[in-house]
Order: sequence, then structure tokens, then C-alpha cells
Amino acid sequence: MLHEDYIKALKAALPPVFPGPSLDELTGGLYSWGSVKNFRRRGEIPEECFGPRLGGSNAPTPMVREPFIAWLTERARLPAAKPKPPRHRRSGVIVKPGATAVEL
Repeated sequence: MLHEDYIKALKAALPPVFPGPSLDELTGGLYSWGSVKNFRRRGEIPEECFGPRLGGSNAPTPMVREPFIAWLTERARLPAAKPKPPRHRRSGVIVKPGATAVEL
């Protein structure tokens, strides 16, 4: 779980509702709006973290602080994803660590 002081600092830095593109600036670059958009596109962040767009399609996407912080807290509890094994660039063959490439 995220440290309580860290959560308090995030709550102080983020307004209750804020424009998503300002996330980078509001967090001092700690969190990236581009990364949040990628998480959203992949369905990995709850829709409650985003408010309705008011003002048409050119209006920035609003973010809602409390669900966003709850998502960050939950995400901090999850085990780190295991890195994918490297692929041989030309053949697409998976090369295990310590193995040597063999030509066929």
C-alpha cells in the first residue's frame, strides 16, 4: 500500500477534479498523462477515474482525484509484471537467458 504521507501529498497536489493533461505538471512529472491514457485504452484503469467531458470533443478529459488515488494504491499492491523473454530479432525465436542462437 502507498505510504500515508505519500497519499496526503497527492491529495494536496491534486484538486478533486482536474484536467487530465495537467497530471504531469501537478505531480511534478511523477505520473504521466500519456501513460494514464495508455492504461485507459487497455482497460487497466477504472472509468471512475475520469469525469464526463464538458464543452465538446476539444475539452480536456477530467480526472477525479479519489478514484485515481485508490487505483494507484491498488496498483502498488499488485506484484510487478514479469518481463517478457527477449526475442531473436530476425527469426522471432525466443532466446532463453544463457542460451546461444543456433542457425537452422
